[in-house]
Amino acid sequence: MISFIEEILGKDILWYNAVVSTLVEGTTSILASLMSYDKYGRMFPKTFILITQGIFLTGLLTLWLTPSSNIRTIYLVLSLVTVGKAGVRYITFFLKRQIKLEHDIEDEKMLEDRAIFWKVIGRISGVATAIGISSRPWKLKFMFSAIAMGIGYLSFCFGLTYYKSERKTTNTMPVVSEDNQSRKSSQRLRHLKLLPLWIPFLAYHVVQTAGTTLFLAQIDVVQADILVKNIKFVDPKTCMILVRNFPGVLLRPILKRFSDKKYKLRAALTLAMVFNFCSCIASWHVEARRLHMFKKSGSNMNLFWLVPQFFLLGCAIELVGEGLEDFFSDLVPESKQELGFAFNTLVEGMGKFSSVGFVLAFRHYWIGDTINKSRLDNYYVGLAFLTLWALLFFTYLSNAYDWKIDLEKSEEGDTDLPNDLDVDVLPIGNGQNLISVKV
Repeated sequence: MISFIEEILGKDILWYNAVVSTLVEGTTSILASLMSYDKYGRMFPKTFILITQGIFLTGLLTLWLTPSSNIRTIYLVLSLVTVGKAGVRYITFFLKRQIKLEHDIEDEKMLEDRAIFWKVIGRISGVATAIGISSRPWKLKFMFSAIAMGIGYLSFCFGLTYYKSERKTTNTMPVVSEDNQSRKSSQRLRHLKLLPLWIPFLAYHVVQTAGTTLFLAQIDVVQADILVKNIKFVDPKTCMILVRNFPGVLLRPILKRFSDKKYKLRAALTLAMVFNFCSCIASWHVEARRLHMFKKSGSNMNLFWLVPQFFLLGCAIELVGEGLEDFFSDLVPESKQELGFAFNTLVEGMGKFSSVGFVLAFRHYWIGDTINKSRLDNYYVGLAFLTLWALLFFTYLSNAYDWKIDLEKSEEGDTDLPNDLDVDVLPIGNGQNLISVKV
Protein backbone atom coordinates (compact mmCIF):
# COMPACT_ATOMS: atom_id res chain seq x y z
CA MET A 1 0.00 0.00 0.00
CA ILE A 2 2.82 2.45 0.76
CA SER A 3 4.24 2.02 -2.76
CA PHE A 4 0.76 2.65 -4.15
CA ILE A 5 0.46 5.82 -2.05
CA GLU A 6 3.87 7.04 -3.21
CA GLU A 7 2.88 6.51 -6.84
CA ILE A 8 -0.52 8.19 -6.92
CA LEU A 9 0.35 11.06 -4.54
CA GLY A 10 3.77 11.65 -6.07
CA LYS A 11 5.29 12.49 -2.67
CA ASP A 12 8.56 11.06 -1.43
CA ILE A 13 8.04 11.93 2.24
CA LEU A 14 8.49 8.88 4.45
CA TRP A 15 6.31 9.79 7.43
CA TYR A 16 3.52 11.23 5.26
CA ASN A 17 3.27 8.17 3.03
CA ALA A 18 3.36 5.88 6.07
CA VAL A 19 0.54 7.82 7.76
CA VAL A 20 -1.72 7.92 4.69
CA SER A 21 -1.26 4.23 3.84
CA THR A 22 -1.86 3.24 7.48
CA LEU A 23 -5.02 5.36 7.66
CA VAL A 24 -6.32 3.60 4.55
CA GLU A 25 -5.58 0.16 6.00
CA GLY A 26 -6.99 1.07 9.42
CA THR A 27 -10.20 2.43 7.93
CA THR A 28 -10.48 -0.74 5.85
CA SER A 29 -10.34 -2.89 8.98
CA ILE A 30 -12.89 -0.75 10.85
CA LEU A 31 -15.34 -0.83 7.93
CA ALA A 32 -14.96 -4.60 7.58
CA SER A 33 -15.67 -4.95 11.30
CA LEU A 34 -18.80 -2.81 11.08
CA MET A 35 -20.10 -4.69 8.04
CA SER A 36 -19.72 -8.08 9.71
CA TYR A 37 -21.20 -6.88 13.01
CA ASP A 38 -24.17 -5.01 11.56
CA LYS A 39 -27.37 -7.08 11.47
CA TYR A 40 -28.07 -6.02 7.88
CA GLY A 41 -24.57 -7.11 6.92
CA ARG A 42 -25.40 -10.57 8.27
CA MET A 43 -28.90 -10.65 6.75
CA PHE A 44 -28.00 -9.28 3.31
CA PRO A 45 -24.33 -10.21 2.78
CA LYS A 46 -24.61 -10.58 -0.99
CA THR A 47 -25.96 -7.04 -1.30
CA PHE A 48 -23.08 -5.70 0.78
CA ILE A 49 -20.56 -7.55 -1.37
CA LEU A 50 -22.09 -6.36 -4.64
CA ILE A 51 -22.05 -2.74 -3.48
CA THR A 52 -18.54 -2.70 -2.02
CA GLN A 53 -16.95 -4.61 -4.88
CA GLY A 54 -18.73 -2.40 -7.40
CA ILE A 55 -17.17 0.59 -5.61
CA PHE A 56 -13.77 -1.15 -5.67
CA LEU A 57 -14.07 -1.82 -9.40
CA THR A 58 -14.98 1.83 -9.99
CA GLY A 59 -11.86 2.94 -8.14
CA LEU A 60 -9.60 0.60 -10.11
CA LEU A 61 -11.11 1.70 -13.43
CA THR A 62 -10.59 5.33 -12.43
CA LEU A 63 -6.93 4.66 -11.64
CA TRP A 64 -6.48 2.85 -14.95
CA LEU A 65 -8.33 5.19 -17.31
CA THR A 66 -7.92 8.60 -15.66
CA PRO A 67 -4.59 10.39 -15.10
CA SER A 68 -4.32 10.96 -11.34
CA SER A 69 -3.15 14.57 -11.35
CA ASN A 70 -5.95 16.26 -9.41
CA ILE A 71 -5.47 15.87 -5.67
CA ARG A 72 -9.25 15.75 -5.09
CA THR A 73 -9.58 12.92 -7.60
CA ILE A 74 -6.75 11.06 -5.89
CA TYR A 75 -8.38 11.22 -2.45
CA LEU A 76 -11.74 10.26 -3.95
CA VAL A 77 -10.12 7.20 -5.51
CA LEU A 78 -8.45 6.37 -2.19
CA SER A 79 -11.88 6.46 -0.53
CA LEU A 80 -13.30 4.09 -3.15
CA VAL A 81 -10.36 1.71 -2.78
CA THR A 82 -10.71 1.78 1.02
CA VAL A 83 -14.38 0.77 0.89
CA GLY A 84 -13.58 -1.89 -1.72
CA LYS A 85 -10.77 -3.40 0.34
CA ALA A 86 -13.13 -3.55 3.33
CA GLY A 87 -15.52 -5.50 1.13
CA VAL A 88 -12.74 -7.92 0.22
CA ARG A 89 -12.11 -8.53 3.93
CA TYR A 90 -15.85 -9.04 4.43
CA ILE A 91 -15.90 -11.68 1.66
CA THR A 92 -13.68 -13.95 3.79
CA PHE A 93 -16.23 -13.69 6.61
CA PHE A 94 -19.06 -14.43 4.15
CA LEU A 95 -17.36 -17.49 2.66
CA LYS A 96 -16.68 -18.97 6.11
CA ARG A 97 -20.37 -18.64 6.90
CA GLN A 98 -21.23 -20.31 3.60
CA ILE A 99 -19.09 -23.33 4.46
CA LYS A 100 -20.79 -23.65 7.85
CA LEU A 101 -24.25 -23.33 6.29
CA GLU A 102 -23.38 -25.99 3.74
CA HIS A 103 -22.15 -28.44 6.36
CA ASP A 104 -24.50 -28.60 9.32
CA ILE A 105 -22.49 -31.46 10.83
CA GLU A 106 -19.70 -30.51 13.17
CA ASP A 107 -16.83 -31.85 11.11
CA GLU A 108 -14.12 -29.38 12.09
CA LYS A 109 -11.36 -31.33 10.37
CA MET A 110 -13.18 -31.25 7.03
CA LEU A 111 -13.86 -27.52 7.33
CA GLU A 112 -10.26 -26.83 8.32
CA ASP A 113 -8.87 -28.88 5.42
CA ARG A 114 -11.12 -27.10 2.96
CA ALA A 115 -10.11 -23.69 4.32
CA ILE A 116 -6.42 -24.62 4.07
CA PHE A 117 -6.90 -25.85 0.49
CA TRP A 118 -8.43 -22.60 -0.70
CA LYS A 119 -5.90 -20.57 1.24
CA VAL A 120 -3.06 -22.41 -0.52
CA ILE A 121 -4.76 -21.81 -3.88
CA GLY A 122 -5.02 -18.13 -3.03
CA ARG A 123 -1.37 -17.98 -1.98
CA ILE A 124 -0.19 -19.65 -5.20
CA SER A 125 -2.29 -17.42 -7.44
CA GLY A 126 -1.20 -14.36 -5.47
CA VAL A 127 2.48 -15.26 -5.83
CA ALA A 128 2.08 -15.90 -9.55
CA THR A 129 0.29 -12.58 -10.04
CA ALA A 130 2.83 -10.66 -7.96
CA ILE A 131 5.75 -12.09 -9.92
CA GLY A 132 4.02 -11.47 -13.23
CA ILE A 133 3.18 -7.78 -12.77
CA SER A 134 5.62 -6.60 -10.09
CA SER A 135 7.98 -4.82 -12.49
CA ARG A 136 5.24 -3.38 -14.71
CA PRO A 137 4.23 0.30 -14.63
CA TRP A 138 1.45 1.17 -12.25
CA LYS A 139 -0.96 1.91 -15.10
CA LEU A 140 -0.61 -1.70 -16.28
CA LYS A 141 -0.98 -2.95 -12.71
CA PHE A 142 -4.23 -1.04 -12.39
CA MET A 143 -5.38 -2.46 -15.73
CA PHE A 144 -4.68 -6.06 -14.72
CA SER A 145 -6.29 -5.48 -11.32
CA ALA A 146 -9.41 -3.93 -12.87
CA ILE A 147 -9.77 -6.80 -15.36
CA ALA A 148 -9.31 -9.44 -12.64
CA MET A 149 -11.75 -7.59 -10.38
CA GLY A 150 -14.29 -7.36 -13.19
CA ILE A 151 -14.06 -11.10 -13.88
CA GLY A 152 -14.47 -11.88 -10.19
CA TYR A 153 -17.42 -9.49 -9.90
CA LEU A 154 -19.22 -11.09 -12.85
CA SER A 155 -18.50 -14.57 -11.49
CA PHE A 156 -20.04 -13.62 -8.15
CA CYS A 157 -23.11 -12.18 -9.90
CA PHE A 158 -23.62 -15.35 -11.94
CA GLY A 159 -23.31 -17.49 -8.81
CA LEU A 160 -25.68 -15.51 -6.58
CA THR A 161 -28.36 -18.20 -6.67
CA TYR A 162 -25.91 -20.84 -5.42
CA TYR A 163 -25.05 -19.04 -2.19
CA LYS A 164 -27.17 -19.98 0.77
CA SER A 165 -29.07 -17.40 2.78
CA GLU A 166 -30.31 -17.63 6.32
CA ARG A 167 -34.04 -18.09 6.47
CA LYS A 168 -36.03 -15.15 7.71
CA THR A 169 -39.33 -15.92 9.35
CA THR A 170 -41.62 -14.00 11.64
CA ASN A 171 -43.17 -15.64 14.67
CA THR A 172 -45.26 -14.34 17.55
CA MET A 173 -45.12 -15.82 21.03
CA PRO A 174 -46.23 -14.76 24.50
CA VAL A 175 -43.56 -14.37 27.10
CA VAL A 176 -44.18 -14.16 30.80
CA SER A 177 -41.02 -12.29 31.80
CA GLU A 178 -40.33 -8.63 31.06
CA ASP A 179 -36.56 -9.00 31.51
CA ASN A 180 -35.57 -10.53 28.15
CA GLN A 181 -34.23 -7.33 26.63
CA SER A 182 -32.36 -6.30 29.77
CA ARG A 183 -30.82 -9.79 30.00
CA LYS A 184 -29.91 -9.57 26.33
CA SER A 185 -28.07 -6.28 26.99
CA SER A 186 -26.30 -7.73 30.02
CA GLN A 187 -25.08 -10.66 27.91
CA ARG A 188 -23.58 -8.20 25.44
CA LEU A 189 -21.84 -6.34 28.25
CA ARG A 190 -20.33 -9.59 29.51
CA HIS A 191 -18.26 -9.78 26.34
CA LEU A 192 -16.49 -6.56 27.34
CA LYS A 193 -14.56 -8.63 29.89
CA LEU A 194 -12.44 -9.86 26.95
CA LEU A 195 -11.15 -6.36 26.17
CA PRO A 196 -8.10 -6.52 28.50
CA LEU A 197 -7.03 -9.74 26.80
CA TRP A 198 -7.06 -7.98 23.42
CA ILE A 199 -5.08 -4.89 24.50
CA PRO A 200 -1.67 -6.56 23.83
CA PHE A 201 -2.71 -7.10 20.22
CA LEU A 202 -2.86 -3.35 19.71
CA ALA A 203 0.92 -3.41 20.17
CA TYR A 204 1.14 -6.38 17.82
CA HIS A 205 -0.65 -4.46 15.06
CA VAL A 206 1.57 -1.40 15.60
CA VAL A 207 4.59 -3.57 14.76
CA GLN A 208 2.79 -5.18 11.83
CA THR A 209 2.04 -1.73 10.45
CA ALA A 210 5.73 -0.84 10.62
CA GLY A 211 6.39 -4.05 8.69
CA THR A 212 4.10 -2.99 5.84
CA THR A 213 5.36 0.59 5.67
CA LEU A 214 8.81 1.31 7.12
CA PHE A 215 10.24 -2.14 6.35
CA LEU A 216 9.34 -1.67 2.68
CA ALA A 217 10.85 1.82 2.70
CA GLN A 218 14.18 0.28 3.74
CA ILE A 219 14.24 -1.72 0.51
CA ASP A 220 14.50 1.48 -1.54
CA VAL A 221 17.90 2.33 -0.07
CA VAL A 222 19.64 -1.05 -0.08
CA GLN A 223 21.53 -2.66 -2.92
CA ALA A 224 19.64 -5.34 -4.81
CA ASP A 225 21.43 -8.67 -4.91
CA ILE A 226 22.88 -9.76 -8.23
CA LEU A 227 20.30 -12.57 -8.38
CA VAL A 228 17.44 -10.08 -8.14
CA LYS A 229 19.08 -7.79 -10.68
CA ASN A 230 19.28 -10.62 -13.19
CA ILE A 231 15.60 -11.51 -12.75
CA LYS A 232 14.15 -8.57 -14.61
CA PHE A 233 10.46 -9.36 -13.97
CA VAL A 234 10.72 -9.32 -10.15
CA ASP A 235 11.45 -6.18 -8.16
CA PRO A 236 13.09 -6.27 -4.70
CA LYS A 237 9.91 -5.36 -2.81
CA THR A 238 8.08 -8.29 -4.33
CA CYS A 239 10.91 -10.61 -3.24
CA MET A 240 10.64 -9.44 0.37
CA ILE A 241 6.84 -9.69 0.34
CA LEU A 242 7.17 -13.29 -0.87
CA VAL A 243 9.60 -13.95 2.01
CA ARG A 244 7.03 -12.51 4.41
CA ASN A 245 4.27 -14.75 3.03
CA PHE A 246 6.37 -17.94 3.04
CA PRO A 247 6.28 -19.02 6.75
CA GLY A 248 2.72 -20.31 6.59
CA VAL A 249 3.91 -23.37 4.71
CA LEU A 250 6.21 -24.27 7.62
CA LEU A 251 4.18 -23.32 10.69
CA ARG A 252 0.80 -24.87 9.97
CA PRO A 253 1.98 -28.53 10.12
CA ILE A 254 3.78 -27.82 13.40
CA LEU A 255 0.67 -26.36 15.04
CA LYS A 256 -1.40 -29.37 14.04
CA ARG A 257 0.74 -31.55 16.30
CA PHE A 258 -0.90 -30.04 19.37
CA SER A 259 -4.07 -31.93 20.22
CA ASP A 260 -5.20 -29.58 22.99
CA LYS A 261 -6.97 -26.78 21.10
CA LYS A 262 -6.90 -24.31 23.98
CA TYR A 263 -3.18 -24.85 24.56
CA LYS A 264 -2.47 -24.70 20.83
CA LEU A 265 -4.21 -21.36 20.34
CA ARG A 266 -2.60 -19.77 23.39
CA ALA A 267 0.84 -21.08 22.41
CA ALA A 268 0.38 -19.83 18.83
CA LEU A 269 -0.49 -16.29 19.91
CA THR A 270 2.34 -16.17 22.46
CA LEU A 271 4.79 -17.43 19.86
CA ALA A 272 3.52 -14.78 17.42
CA MET A 273 4.49 -12.05 19.87
CA VAL A 274 7.90 -13.66 20.32
CA PHE A 275 8.39 -13.56 16.55
CA ASN A 276 7.21 -9.95 16.54
CA PHE A 277 9.82 -9.08 19.17
CA CYS A 278 12.58 -10.90 17.26
CA SER A 279 11.59 -9.08 14.07
CA CYS A 280 11.97 -5.72 15.85
CA ILE A 281 15.40 -6.73 17.17
CA ALA A 282 16.54 -7.90 13.72
CA SER A 283 15.31 -4.72 12.03
CA TRP A 284 17.02 -2.61 14.71
CA HIS A 285 20.40 -4.27 14.12
CA VAL A 286 20.07 -4.08 10.33
CA GLU A 287 19.03 -0.41 10.28
CA ALA A 288 21.74 0.60 12.78
CA ARG A 289 24.37 -1.12 10.63
CA ARG A 290 22.99 0.41 7.43
CA LEU A 291 23.05 3.93 8.87
CA HIS A 292 26.61 3.39 10.11
CA MET A 293 27.75 2.27 6.66
CA PHE A 294 25.93 5.13 4.95
CA LYS A 295 27.41 7.82 7.22
CA LYS A 296 30.89 6.31 7.09
CA SER A 297 31.32 5.57 3.38
CA GLY A 298 28.03 6.43 1.68
CA SER A 299 27.47 2.77 0.77
CA ASN A 300 24.43 0.65 1.50
CA MET A 301 23.83 -2.91 2.59
CA ASN A 302 22.80 -5.89 0.52
CA LEU A 303 19.10 -6.59 0.10
CA PHE A 304 19.29 -10.00 1.74
CA TRP A 305 20.18 -8.46 5.10
CA LEU A 306 16.45 -7.65 5.29
CA VAL A 307 15.35 -11.28 4.93
CA PRO A 308 15.35 -12.15 8.70
CA GLN A 309 13.04 -9.31 9.73
CA PHE A 310 10.56 -10.04 6.93
CA PHE A 311 10.62 -13.77 7.61
CA LEU A 312 10.05 -13.31 11.36
CA LEU A 313 7.29 -10.82 10.65
CA GLY A 314 5.63 -13.35 8.34
CA CYS A 315 5.76 -15.99 11.08
CA ALA A 316 3.92 -13.65 13.45
CA ILE A 317 1.31 -12.76 10.82
CA GLU A 318 0.64 -16.42 10.05
CA LEU A 319 0.25 -17.43 13.70
CA VAL A 320 -2.10 -14.58 14.58
CA GLY A 321 -4.07 -14.94 11.36
CA GLU A 322 -4.63 -18.61 12.11
CA GLY A 323 -5.25 -18.32 15.84
CA LEU A 324 -6.78 -15.03 16.96
CA GLU A 325 -10.30 -15.57 15.63
CA ASP A 326 -10.30 -19.19 16.85
CA PHE A 327 -9.08 -17.99 20.24
CA PHE A 328 -12.07 -15.64 20.49
CA SER A 329 -14.45 -18.41 19.38
CA ASP A 330 -13.07 -20.71 22.06
CA LEU A 331 -13.89 -18.16 24.78
CA VAL A 332 -17.48 -17.28 23.89
CA PRO A 333 -20.72 -19.26 23.50
CA GLU A 334 -21.45 -20.77 20.10
CA SER A 335 -24.14 -18.16 19.37
CA LYS A 336 -21.50 -15.40 19.61
CA GLN A 337 -18.64 -17.04 17.73
CA GLU A 338 -19.43 -15.19 14.51
CA LEU A 339 -18.52 -11.94 16.29
CA GLY A 340 -14.89 -13.06 16.31
CA PHE A 341 -14.22 -11.57 12.87
CA ALA A 342 -15.80 -8.22 13.83
CA PHE A 343 -13.96 -8.10 17.16
CA ASN A 344 -10.55 -8.92 15.70
CA THR A 345 -10.79 -6.58 12.70
CA LEU A 346 -11.85 -3.83 15.10
CA VAL A 347 -8.74 -4.43 17.22
CA GLU A 348 -6.65 -4.48 14.04
CA GLY A 349 -8.06 -1.14 12.93
CA MET A 350 -7.47 0.41 16.35
CA GLY A 351 -3.91 -0.90 16.30
CA LYS A 352 -3.26 0.71 12.93
CA PHE A 353 -4.66 4.03 14.10
CA SER A 354 -2.42 3.75 17.16
CA SER A 355 0.50 3.29 14.78
CA VAL A 356 -0.43 6.58 13.10
CA GLY A 357 -0.19 8.24 16.50
CA PHE A 358 3.26 6.73 17.07
CA VAL A 359 4.53 7.93 13.68
CA LEU A 360 3.22 11.47 14.22
CA ALA A 361 4.58 11.56 17.79
CA PHE A 362 8.11 10.63 16.68
CA ARG A 363 8.04 12.49 13.35
CA HIS A 364 10.52 15.13 14.47
CA TYR A 365 12.79 12.68 16.26
CA TRP A 366 13.06 9.25 14.64
CA ILE A 367 10.93 9.35 11.47
CA GLY A 368 11.91 12.10 9.05
CA ASP A 369 11.17 13.02 5.45
CA THR A 370 13.59 10.41 4.09
CA ILE A 371 14.90 7.18 5.50
CA ASN A 372 18.50 8.42 5.57
CA LYS A 373 17.42 11.42 7.65
CA SER A 374 15.53 9.21 10.07
CA ARG A 375 16.58 7.11 13.04
CA LEU A 376 14.45 4.07 12.40
CA ASP A 377 16.83 1.99 14.51
CA ASN A 378 15.69 3.90 17.61
CA TYR A 379 12.06 3.55 16.54
CA TYR A 380 12.49 -0.21 16.16
CA VAL A 381 14.01 -0.41 19.66
CA GLY A 382 10.92 1.35 21.00
CA LEU A 383 8.70 -1.15 19.18
CA ALA A 384 10.75 -4.01 20.63
CA PHE A 385 10.10 -2.78 24.20
CA LEU A 386 6.41 -2.30 23.36
CA THR A 387 6.21 -5.85 22.02
CA LEU A 388 8.01 -7.25 25.07
CA TRP A 389 5.48 -5.54 27.34
CA ALA A 390 2.61 -6.94 25.23
CA LEU A 391 4.12 -10.43 25.40
CA LEU A 392 4.44 -10.38 29.19
CA PHE A 393 1.02 -8.80 29.64
CA PHE A 394 -0.73 -11.36 27.42
CA THR A 395 1.12 -14.29 29.01
CA TYR A 396 0.10 -13.15 32.49
CA LEU A 397 -3.54 -12.40 31.65
CA SER A 398 -4.15 -15.55 29.61
CA ASN A 399 -2.86 -17.77 32.42
CA ALA A 400 -3.98 -15.87 35.52
CA TYR A 401 -7.71 -15.70 34.84
CA ASP A 402 -10.47 -17.79 33.34
CA TRP A 403 -11.73 -15.76 30.38
CA LYS A 404 -14.26 -18.23 29.05
CA ILE A 405 -17.83 -16.89 28.91
CA ASP A 406 -20.39 -19.60 29.67
CA LEU A 407 -23.96 -19.63 28.44
CA GLU A 408 -26.20 -17.69 30.75
CA LYS A 409 -28.71 -19.91 32.50
CA SER A 410 -32.36 -19.09 31.93
CA GLU A 411 -34.22 -18.07 35.02
CA GLU A 412 -37.21 -20.12 36.09
CA GLY A 413 -40.33 -19.08 34.23
CA ASP A 414 -38.45 -17.09 31.58
CA THR A 415 -38.05 -17.81 27.92
CA ASP A 416 -34.46 -17.14 26.90
CA LEU A 417 -34.32 -15.90 23.34
CA PRO A 418 -31.35 -16.28 21.03
CA ASN A 419 -29.14 -13.22 21.10
CA ASP A 420 -29.14 -12.67 17.34
CA LEU A 421 -32.94 -12.20 17.02
CA ASP A 422 -34.72 -8.89 16.50
CA VAL A 423 -37.27 -8.57 19.29
CA ASP A 424 -40.18 -6.09 19.40
CA VAL A 425 -41.92 -5.99 22.79
CA LEU A 426 -45.65 -5.06 22.79
CA PRO A 427 -47.41 -4.75 26.19
CA ILE A 428 -50.78 -6.54 26.26
CA GLY A 429 -51.71 -6.00 29.89
CA ASN A 430 -51.86 -8.21 32.96
CA GLY A 431 -48.08 -7.97 33.30
CA GLN A 432 -47.51 -9.82 30.04
CA ASN A 433 -45.90 -8.87 26.75
CA LEU A 434 -46.43 -9.89 23.17
CA ILE A 435 -43.06 -10.34 21.50
CA SER A 436 -42.60 -10.25 17.74
CA VAL A 437 -39.50 -12.23 16.87
CA LYS A 438 -37.72 -11.94 13.52
CA VAL A 439 -35.43 -14.90 12.97
